[in-house]
Amino acid sequence: MGPGPAVQRAGLVAGQPRRRGRAHDDLVPGRHVLAADVRPGELQGRPRRARAQLRRAHPGRLGRRRPARRVDGRRHRAGAGAPGRLSTVEPARNARPVRETRSPHLAPVRDTGPAGVAAPSHPQEVTVSGTYSHVVIGAGAIGSAASYWLTRRGAERVLLLEQHDLGHALGSSGDHSRIIRRSYHRAEYARLTDAMFEAWEQVERASGLPVYTRTGGLDLAPPEHGGDARLDVFRAAMDAAGHTYQDLTTDDLRARYPQWRVPDGTAALFQADAGIIDIRRSVSAHTALALAAGVELRTRTRVTGLDVRDSSVTVRTTGGDVEAGALVVATASWLPELMGDLGLDFRLTLSEEQVDYVAARHLPSFTPDRFPIWVYHGADVHYGFPVYGEAAVKIARDMRGRFVTVDGRTHQPDPEETARSLRFLAEHLPDAAGAPLVARTCVYDMPADREFVLDTVPGHPHVAVANGAGHAGKFASLLGSVLADLLTAGTTTHDIDLFSLDRPAITDPRFPTEFSLHA
Repeated sequence: MGPGPAVQRAGLVAGQPRRRGRAHDDLVPGRHVLAADVRPGELQGRPRRARAQLRRAHPGRLGRRRPARRVDGRRHRAGAGAPGRLSTVEPARNARPVRETRSPHLAPVRDTGPAGVAAPSHPQEVTVSGTYSHVVIGAGAIGSAASYWLTRRGAERVLLLEQHDLGHALGSSGDHSRIIRRSYHRAEYARLTDAMFEAWEQVERASGLPVYTRTGGLDLAPPEHGGDARLDVFRAAMDAAGHTYQDLTTDDLRARYPQWRVPDGTAALFQADAGIIDIRRSVSAHTALALAAGVELRTRTRVTGLDVRDSSVTVRTTGGDVEAGALVVATASWLPELMGDLGLDFRLTLSEEQVDYVAARHLPSFTPDRFPIWVYHGADVHYGFPVYGEAAVKIARDMRGRFVTVDGRTHQPDPEETARSLRFLAEHLPDAAGAPLVARTCVYDMPADREFVLDTVPGHPHVAVANGAGHAGKFASLLGSVLADLLTAGTTTHDIDLFSLDRPAITDPRFPTEFSLHA
């Protein structure tokens, strides 16, 4: 009898290299349900088991059916739709689907217009007080992960603070997708990728939600921009980490992926584990798991200051002050606002970046099972995705270098950047070069060397800082796990020396800027 489908997907077959990946066959079932999602009247007609499970999960909300009254000629139940806490409810057999409502923490659904960016939500006063074992500032990809992994490390009273709504498009964690790959410019990153895939697998198992889509990945380099030699840095990093990959000649590339039009002499690397991380879903999954484990969430709550002491921190917010035994700061481009209170002072450069979704002329050629993620190392470094999240391919240029301040972003896509992406597609992927559908912006927040920051503040081991430098989406869950290690065990098994707060790029104001990850 041959190996089962889960084993085949993971690459655990004799004679094949072991691959980290999802095994959906043994995902833990379950669904996270807001009490607000289940109205008292909806218990009627449900199977008895389903009614009992929902009442046990939400005894105060669902224990009694409230009398109906009429509003505008329609029956209405008082209190229906009120927000509640998050619980985990095992799906009952034959249970009717729960009606979907939006949590008050989520960004409102709006007509986002051609830019695809919702305007900032109007702030509403939120009261915050109390004493917590851990406070996490920032509920993006890294902060939400940290809050979840803290609960996995035994933290019992955790507060997660977010100045906007969950799912906002104002920072670095918006849109659907991020590339996940093993091919990196430094061995330090490549060595972390086993743990990176393992962290995502644990999140998928705990949540029951698919976050990682395996497509394979290509790095391509045309001859006029170094060709085969241009890819040596990625080979060296993967070799040092013990990862497998394939070298492809131009003919190999054209035979395997005929969608590409490249000049003779173009070199390519193929790495089988590369793919897509659904960054939006990852934030939702981490947050839902954290709330189910008892984490408290306060959105629309801006941190205005910190008082860091030897063994505790006072966190001042627009809704009041809270006390914390330990603190995670994962505020991305807003980090400079808190640097002074943290005793830090280093350059953090912001660049407003842009992605474009383009309606492929032949969509079936670009589905994830037929076309990989890719990075093209030419005069500019372009990268792209198969069809995912939209009925379109996604393309962008890394480090276009539109430098901004946190308050000076326009959030408006640049038509010339869209035109540049369309020209690239017309030249190299003509079957993808259809009409532009939507463009979106995000922001890179980068130290001078564009390496992560992942460390505790010197002299304050109970305060940890994370910065993703514009390329941390793929590592977000692992980085959250490392932050939890640092604040619960005081150390981590992962090599994070490259990301320390005492490296020259942080401590030396004259450190030369280098934002390229591809040379």
